[in-house]
Amino acid sequence: MFGSSGAHCAYFLAETGLNVVLIDKQDISEGSTVAYTGLLQYSNDKTLTSLIHSIGEEAGTRHVQLCLDAIRHF
Repeated sequence: MFGSSGAHCAYFLAETGLNVVLIDKQDISEGSTVAYTGLLQYSNDKTLTSLIHSIGEEAGTRHVQLCLDAIRHF
């Protein structure tokens, strides 16, 4: 059950040149995607400071940067 998240991941993996097959247990629009509000967030609910405390400065900073890059790609 991948929904829109799986579709996005498959799309961006395919753009890197990988051969991608996306298989879902349900039919299209049967999961939580049907209730999707269109809200785009560049990060999870944790602040950068919280991420640094949880996973370290390098990984926390990289996580936030990758999220920002993903939003800018749109």
